[in-house]
Amino acid sequence: MAVGRIETVVVFLIVATVAGGIGWAVYSTKAENDSARAAGYSDASDMLKAKAAGFNSPDEWRAEVRRLAELDRVAKAQADARDAAAAAKAAADKRVANAAAEKAKTEKDAKTKIDEARFQMGSLYARVLKKNMKNPDSFKLEQVILTAEGMYCFEYRATNSFNAVVPGRAYVGNGKSGTSDSGNGFAAQWNRYCGGKPGDSMSTIVYAINNGWF
Repeated sequence: MAVGRIETVVVFLIVATVAGGIGWAVYSTKAENDSARAAGYSDASDMLKAKAAGFNSPDEWRAEVRRLAELDRVAKAQADARDAAAAAKAAADKRVANAAAEKAKTEKDAKTKIDEARFQMGSLYARVLKKNMKNPDSFKLEQVILTAEGMYCFEYRATNSFNAVVPGRAYVGNGKSGTSDSGNGFAAQWNRYCGGKPGDSMSTIVYAINNGWF
């Protein structure tokens, strides 16, 4: 029983000590805050910050706090303005890039359609030319040039009536046509429509005809 009473007393003393310590801490903190407020600060922590910053006057410290807050506000406003400007520029750059990509796609699609139409027309002319050979199976395209004026100029080889492989030329387009088999006058017409004229090589037609695509 004596031991039990001793333990109870020890526990009581410990609890009382802890409670007293807590109470003193609370009282001490309140006293420090009251003293700081009486001196013109918001609390003890505010006063400590002022002292650490080298301010002994609460009015000067409050002015410094306001100055620092204004600097923070200005810095934040500037940062927000930079972010907004960067976002606006990024959006504008994206619109420009999208417009450029759309324009490039439109131009590419238009060119593809034009190239396809030129290929189909040139292939049709080549097939007619091959069909009109004395021996169509011997027909071998060597070059097709489409001039800037829209004239298809063909150079080819094929067998003649004597079964000899001979070179030939033909032009067709813009309602005009002629072949080297047509006789006198062709050379002048060839030079007029095809000879030395700048144009595009239609190698796809050469490949298509010579490899039996049609």
